[in-house]
Amino acid sequence: MTITPYRWPTQHDLPDTDDTPLDNEDQGRQYPLLREPLLLHWSDRQDFFVACNMGLYYALPRQVIVPDLFLVLGVPRWRDGTARKSYVVWDEGNILPVLILEIICNDQGEEKPGQAKFQLYERRLRIPYYVTFELETDELNVYQLQGGHYELLPGSGAGEHPPILLPDLDLSIGRWWGSYEGRERFWVRWYDRAGQLLPTGAELERQRAELERQRAELERQRAELERSRAERLAQRLRELGEDPEF
Repeated sequence: MTITPYRWPTQHDLPDTDDTPLDNEDQGRQYPLLREPLLLHWSDRQDFFVACNMGLYYALPRQVIVPDLFLVLGVPRWRDGTARKSYVVWDEGNILPVLILEIICNDQGEEKPGQAKFQLYERRLRIPYYVTFELETDELNVYQLQGGHYELLPGSGAGEHPPILLPDLDLSIGRWWGSYEGRERFWVRWYDRAGQLLPTGAELERQRAELERQRAELERQRAELERSRAERLAQRLRELGEDPEF
């Protein structure tokens, strides 16, 4: 009898959507604010993967979770030059995410301490950083796995706090008050190690446009200053009875 070796399923064999709708309109707005700035900030790196609302298969046969965002380090940015359909841990060298972020839209969420997702990330998957952001209260909580349990990092909660440093990632994360797609509120955003906001592509373009405007204004002021100096010099020469030649 010939025994066929078992072939573990890959991303091409597993479902890549559960058709679950978003709980809140602002939840969908958060995704590009979290993903795009990080991709721009690490544009020269090819050793990470970040995804929003994608299936994360962590055990056979089909044990899957769909975090709002997860970040993996030490894996290729692309798999064989193509985009991933889902992230299958055993097909990625058994490399788990270093950070998972969940957006909480109501009080019934499984993401809070003691609930199902929290325990999964803490006890079974042992994700180094776990972040939750509550849309209704603007509360941002950042946990770090220490001694097998999640410890809440200083600066978590509601209220005014500087960005929270994640030293293992050389990044910070924090709340940002601003308008995005016409909606003004607190959003959770990435910052660099020094606490500077990581901009979106549109924000970068606005910054470049503002710099160009400032450069043009400086050039105008410089030209105006030179013209004013020339006029004063000409006036002085006339007062001395000399004919200025310019």
